[in-house]
Amino acid sequence: MNKLIIALTILFLNSTIFGMKRELTESPVIMLHDELKKRIVLDLGKNVHHYVHKNNPAQASDIILKVSFINKYFYSELEKERTDPVTTRQIIYNLKTISHPFLSESTILHRFKTLGAKKCINLSQQLYNFDKNMDNIETLIAQGALLNYRNKNALYIIQYAALNRSDLGRRYLKKLLTLGANPNVKAQYDPTALGIAINQQDFNKIALILKHNPHDKCWENAFDIANDQIFYFIMDNSTSDDLTQGLIVCIKRGYHPQLIKRFIKKGASIEQTLAALLEEKFNKFVYYNTKPINNEEPFTQSISYLLNHRKIDASFAADFKKACTMYESWKRKREENEQHAINNRKQIASSIKNYKRRKK
Repeated sequence: MNKLIIALTILFLNSTIFGMKRELTESPVIMLHDELKKRIVLDLGKNVHHYVHKNNPAQASDIILKVSFINKYFYSELEKERTDPVTTRQIIYNLKTISHPFLSESTILHRFKTLGAKKCINLSQQLYNFDKNMDNIETLIAQGALLNYRNKNALYIIQYAALNRSDLGRRYLKKLLTLGANPNVKAQYDPTALGIAINQQDFNKIALILKHNPHDKCWENAFDIANDQIFYFIMDNSTSDDLTQGLIVCIKRGYHPQLIKRFIKKGASIEQTLAALLEEKFNKFVYYNTKPINNEEPFTQSISYLLNHRKIDASFAADFKKACTMYESWKRKREENEQHAINNRKQIASSIKNYKRRKK
């Protein structure tokens, strides 16, 4: 990409330096050729999200700055891309959507070096102060604040609002969600806004967030709280896929026949649950060589409950049992091979020890 910019710059310097007028003797064909080059370079700066490397979103701001300083024309045309926080925010959205879906908008923004990015960060940081900005949040968004913003080494704004137990915090959370804040964002080791609300056992806040259909229903947090009313409340606001994920978590946590029964009644898939549990059991043994489920007996009880349920497809149940038998057979052979390898290593170590003694 740097080579492309250098090449285009050299081409332009051959014909124009800092906005110098062309000579009248220049042929129309050459002018058309230069106009085409101008459009190509301008597109590079205007639609930078199409040209950056997938592992380097910061390259976008570098391209904008380098193209801007080719001459006065580009400096003027790319002024918004350099200095306007609203335009910068749109560039961030485009980069995330097209090139960097696994990076957060905040991560991309903090890697930008333009004045527009600095303004966007400054406006976004003001959203944390909801005591002062309850009635000003729409203005900040209109000016270019990033709604799904996370300051470095801090929580997302929506998590910060969810943590506040006051009525003011609840109203601010509602306003953020109404304006389009993403309820699924979270810092690496912290729960989402819904997880925070579940930990607080705040039913009003839980209901508010569930209205915006978060992908993660935070079943793990619900099991940590162990409040049946919270379970039922989340189940009533979940899709079949959500319920299936909840049933998987439920079985991994032990034997809870009443909850299992309710998950299935609400629409959780028994077949998808069993397939996911078997896959996890296999993968964790292969890659981590540890038991994926603590408390094996309740887990076995839960599996038996599902296999004997009247809603399960009979052919699937037969295939699942066969797969489990094959898995157990493979597991025993692997353990035997590992033990055999351990014994061989011990024999080799013993032989080396004896050889060293004889040598002395």
